[in-house]
Amino acid sequence: MPPIRICIGTEPNQRLSTEVLKHSIRSRTTSEVEFIELMRDGELSPLKMDTGFSFCRWSIPQRCRYEGRAIYMDTDIVVLGDITELWNLPMSTGAMAKPQERRYWTSVMLLDCARLAHWDFTALAARAVAEPSFYKGVMWVEPRSIYASDFSALPGCWNDLDTINAQTKALHFTDLRRQPWRFSGHPRGWVFRDALQAAIAAGAVSVQLVQAEIAKGHVRPDVLSLA
Repeated sequence: MPPIRICIGTEPNQRLSTEVLKHSIRSRTTSEVEFIELMRDGELSPLKMDTGFSFCRWSIPQRCRYEGRAIYMDTDIVVLGDITELWNLPMSTGAMAKPQERRYWTSVMLLDCARLAHWDFTALAARAVAEPSFYKGVMWVEPRSIYASDFSALPGCWNDLDTINAQTKALHFTDLRRQPWRFSGHPRGWVFRDALQAAIAAGAVSVQLVQAEIAKGHVRPDVLSLA
């Protein structure tokens, strides 16, 4: 059985959250996993986006040679369930994401790359540079956007936004002003604290890495002592 392929949208200043996400996944599954980090591609440099990696998620089927499945996740997530459950979900379409009114949150996606051979990343990127409204429509999978018909609903528990309940499988810290590795005040900050401490205890994250990220100003100075 091939490993579960997980593409993480990240950037250099998110090294700590990326490593915590990886450990939160590995520590809750017996399946083999493979991580692919997606960062801003050179051809996307003209795009004005919230994060440098945002549009790179649409390159995944092409990167995977339009073969097999892949999972996409933003870096600011802690996984609380077995990723194998997400990987094995039955699919009736080429892509699944959490529905949001008439749009989709593409920050977590399950992709069947073989069904997505028409996703031409080069053409997408070129048009997104030229048409900001096109970029927005693609990112949110708006009803009339180019790939909207490829999507169906992913169970919301795999992308719970800033809150958790008994069914939560993945907690997504979407409030950029209160992400707990950077700022105080997030009511679910303890979830990241526990995940960070577990990663350090397991040797998946070193104290030296945390200290280096503090020195660079990428995480809050007291991240190791979060209450």
